[in-house]
This record gives sequence, C-alpha cells and structure tokens, in this order.
Amino acid sequence: MGEGVKKKLLIIAYFFPPIGGAGAQRPTKFAKYLAKDGWDVTVLTKEQIDEGNRWEPKDLSLFDDVDDEAGQISVIRIPEKGKTTGQFTIDPFESWALSAGKYTLELLDKDHFDAVFITMSPFSLTIAAENIRKGSSVPVILDLRDPWILDGWTPQKTYLHWLLNYRKMSHALVNASGVVANTEEAGKLFLENFEQLDEKKLCVIENGFDEEDFTSPLETSEGGAPKKTFTLMFSGSLCTQPKVNLSSPKDIVKHLLRYSPEKIDPSGRTLIHLLKAVEILKSRNEPLAKILKIECLGLATEMDRESVEASQVGNIVTFCGYIPHDQAVKKIRSADGLFLPLHGAASSCRSRIVPGKTYEYMATGLPILGCLPEGNARELIGKYDGGFVTDPLNPEEIADQLIELWQFSGSGKRTPEANNWIYTYERKTLTKKLAVFLKKIIQENSNE
Repeated sequence: MGEGVKKKLLIIAYFFPPIGGAGAQRPTKFAKYLAKDGWDVTVLTKEQIDEGNRWEPKDLSLFDDVDDEAGQISVIRIPEKGKTTGQFTIDPFESWALSAGKYTLELLDKDHFDAVFITMSPFSLTIAAENIRKGSSVPVILDLRDPWILDGWTPQKTYLHWLLNYRKMSHALVNASGVVANTEEAGKLFLENFEQLDEKKLCVIENGFDEEDFTSPLETSEGGAPKKTFTLMFSGSLCTQPKVNLSSPKDIVKHLLRYSPEKIDPSGRTLIHLLKAVEILKSRNEPLAKILKIECLGLATEMDRESVEASQVGNIVTFCGYIPHDQAVKKIRSADGLFLPLHGAASSCRSRIVPGKTYEYMATGLPILGCLPEGNARELIGKYDGGFVTDPLNPEEIADQLIELWQFSGSGKRTPEANNWIYTYERKTLTKKLAVFLKKIIQENSNE
C-alpha cells in the first residue's frame, strides 16, 4: 500500500463518549490523534447512555475530542440488548460483542478498512475478534487495557472457570494480527504465558496525558494569602470491598473454590490505610494532622463511605462525586499533593497494572504519595521528582512518607525539568507509536 494513501481504521470500543472514565479515554485519544495525523477513523461503540453509573459515568466533556474538525472521525452506535448471563460466559457483555462482530463483517462487505483495532475490556470482544478474523482478511489488533485472566482483580468462580478463560485468552492473543499491552509488566506476562505469541506482534503502549490539559493557567486565590489547609487529592474509583460472608456452608464452599493467579489485598486501593496513617500522625501530634484534608473525585460506594465513617479521622475526607474529565484535571492541578493507591501484593510479586491516573498525576508536577506494590507504577513514581513511595498496607510507612511529601511541597525544591522524561507518555507521542505499529501490521498482512 502506498505511503501517501490515507489509512482507514475501524476502532471497536464499548467504552466511548458520552461514557467517561479511564476506559473511554484511551480509545478516544487514539481516535483523536490518529485522525489529526491523517488516518480515516471510524469508531464502533454502544448506543448513547441516558444515565451513568459507577463504571460507565456520563461525561460530555470528552465529546470535544471526538467532534474535531481537524480530523475525520465517524462514530457508529449499535444497541445493547441486555447483559449476558450464563455459567461460562466471559463477561456480561457477550451479547453486545456478538452484535459488534456481526456488524463489523457487514461493514467490511460494504467498505474498505486497512485494520480493525479492538480495545478491551470487555474481554468478550475476543468473540467479535474471532468472528471478524474468520469472516474477513482484515488484520485485527487487540488492545488490552488490563491483563484479563492473568490479573488478580478478576478472580474466577473456580479453577475450571479460570482455565477455560485462560485458554480463550491464549487463543485470542496467538491468533490476533497484533497485540497491544498497556504496561511493560503486562507485555512480559503475555509472552511468558503464551509461548506461541510472536514477540514481533506485541507492542507496549502505555496510558498517558494530554499536554494541552496542563498548560492553561490556574486560578489563584485573591491576595495570595497562605493556605490554612493541605489538600491531598485522589481521582478515580476506590475499591473498598465487603468482608467475606462465611455464614453458611454454601458461602464457605464458594469462597474456597474461587481462583486467582495473583494473590492481592484489595484494601490497598482504599482510604483505610491512609486514614490509619493520619491517626498515627495525630497520635504523634504532628502539625500536618491538624491541617490535612483529603478530597476524592469519583463515584463513591456505600462501602467507601462506611470505611471512612469507621475511622477516627473520617471528618477530613470529602467525597466530591464524579466530575467531568476537563474539570477533574483542573481540580487535581489545584491540590497540594496527590494520592495514588494500589492493591497490596506478596513481596515476591510485581503488579501488572499502572492506574491510568498515574500519568496525569505526573503531568501536574505536584508531589505524589504512591502507596504501591512492586511493579511499573512504583518504579514510575520512584523515578518522578516529587514521588514518595510506600507499602500500600503499612500505615506507619505511609505516615512517614506523608510527612516527607508535606515537607517537600513547602521546600521550594521542585525542579520541573527533572521530570521532562514524562513527555514519553504524552498522548500524541503514544499515538504516533501506535500508528507505526498499525502500519507495520497492515504491511505484513498485505504481504501474506
């Protein structure tokens, strides 16, 4: 195919504006910058939502990225006929995945596309990928925003359920024309688990940030009066979970049968250990304990609120609810420090994920409290000038790092140029990397 010919790409993404949140941002930014770079982009997604929920919040601000005269993005919406249920379904979205695959084949019969790019979750979209692969010669690239069945956040009912999905994942990745992982750790994991996966077909493209979101001047308080509080801010979803109910033999059996390849402690991704750290600061009579405020941007669950109410210092926490992405960026930029929690893990294990907010946090230039297990996220914050890392489950360590962060924030020691390396994760740069990979896959497919 001639280099000057415009490439035509179909992106299949369940999460897409007006849905907000981390899942929608990745395909939205890819579509935006591929279109600006001369690609003809079509996005196949679900019908528009009237009301949002925790995992599908409504965010009209992301429409600005889709409705851009500088690029050419077409959006096709197909309805969701209800959630799928069944003992061995991959997830509740299988019905929509089947519809997406069928619609794509009809579209490919009428129109030419150079490639199909499928971003997951939902991981049932591997069904669509398989149907497209069997029904057409168009290369299909799978983009995994999480490591699916290799991830501790998706425990299965039994080992058999896990094994069946493991085989489905293996088949999908090995037979795809290309595979995109969003962390180095996940990419290594795929190659280690699926020996037939060709390393040349794998590309790591992280999540990132839009530089333009961080260049506008922030409003300052009148008179430049010194702040009387120190605000530590969190953006995203906490994962406070209920205590395991073992009140009946049936519950005990279910609990014992559940299987996950990665043993994690989800309480690390809550406010529980942070608030215990604040209690420690209070017991030490540390000045920070008297001025610290914690603000959380995102939809809070009843369990999130209950865990805060159970704390002796719960009154310092404010839940702000879901805020559109453009406003959330302004909000985190106005904070004094940022809180980045992740699950607890065994000392011998490395986390396979990096929260999407990590990159936007670093783009603010603000100090970051990273309560993180070993892995790529901890390494990023450890490298960041103004990053303070600690065990996510150790309140004593968290308390010490909170003091370090507070002292750093008031020391005037910030050197923004020390963090210039973070521009590796600017969305335009990441999308150029994706474009190179897509062209490579398209070329290889045309040579077959």
